[in-house]
Amino acid sequence: MIEIENKCTACGACVSVCPKQCISLKINDRGYLYPHVFSDICIDCHACERICHLNANIINANEPIAFAVRCNNMAYLNKSTSGGAFSAIAEYILNNNGIVYGCAYVNHLKAKHIRIDSLDKLYLLNGSKYVQSDCSSIFTQIKDDLNSNRLTLFSGTPCQVAALKSFIGNRTNRLITVDIVCHGVTSQHFFDKYIEWYEKKNNFSVVNYDFRSKENAKWSLAGVCLGESKNKKRIKKKIYYYNEFYYFYFLKGMAYRESCYECKYANLKRPGDITLGDMWGAETLGLDYDTTNGCSLYLANSEQGLKILDCIDVNKHEITIDQAIRLNTQLTAPSKRPLNYEDIIELITLSEAEEIDSVFRKTFKKERFIGFVKYHIPGWVKTRLKRIIQ
Repeated sequence: MIEIENKCTACGACVSVCPKQCISLKINDRGYLYPHVFSDICIDCHACERICHLNANIINANEPIAFAVRCNNMAYLNKSTSGGAFSAIAEYILNNNGIVYGCAYVNHLKAKHIRIDSLDKLYLLNGSKYVQSDCSSIFTQIKDDLNSNRLTLFSGTPCQVAALKSFIGNRTNRLITVDIVCHGVTSQHFFDKYIEWYEKKNNFSVVNYDFRSKENAKWSLAGVCLGESKNKKRIKKKIYYYNEFYYFYFLKGMAYRESCYECKYANLKRPGDITLGDMWGAETLGLDYDTTNGCSLYLANSEQGLKILDCIDVNKHEITIDQAIRLNTQLTAPSKRPLNYEDIIELITLSEAEEIDSVFRKTFKKERFIGFVKYHIPGWVKTRLKRIIQ
């Protein structure tokens, strides 16, 4: 029987592999998912222990090769969080009769991994969902697709990619995996509490919550919430991290699950064939293409990851690893656990959203003011300052 500890990432592989279906993911008293074992029907087969990625060494042997990448499809670029690299990869897979798995919102903003098989559904996987996704239900689906010899793309956090590889084994080269430069994950429980409060405050139902929307502030940490009033009128509201407690706590790394602060994948030894993230500071690299509206960091961690880059419709420029990690610190170390972490978790777990918002506004006045000023500096001034500093 698997032992549940704080290092558990709630990937769900143990749920999928259990022959007696005696394991399920349940919310603990802090709002995070953890495996729950029904010991009365467990047969001590230890399949869950063998499949756990924490007990395995799921990393690529190759040294990563880094690129700054921008998708040539402007529709994909405008809808993407950064440079549209994921959409370009997904398009290639789908155009070759493949399957794509990634995180989407289902059942009113519940983050969950889903399966898509056509380009008209790709929009469901676009954009950053800053909440832990439940992918426990798709491991068996992916295995079935691979057994049918379907080219299959999976995108997720590094721990989710490692879990999938542990579940599948080294049985096929038809699986292509993308891990993201992950800072950590907050809980669906916390996000639900925030959304419920946000709907009440604005007197509408949230239809979509896009943390990073270029419709708001180009390529930045700002988004758009789409709501619907009681008379079915659509309403758009701009979102800024300095003004929303959930976004702020996420961005500052204050309320991640325990395992994120000890992440074994927060380095250059990646589990995915490809690592994707923001290529912050791309405008300082002297690229021969415009990155105003976004640029992706693309790490080719395997031969497969390098081959895919030659098959997709992007502008690419090889960069050094030092350039890659300059503003992606999670490529060198995990996020730091706050000294007052226990107090923060107690606040967001036990308090009503109104109190969380009140504490947030009183405690972080300086940080919120700096954030406000930052988003009101003209873009050309920011670019010039970056060039001077770097």
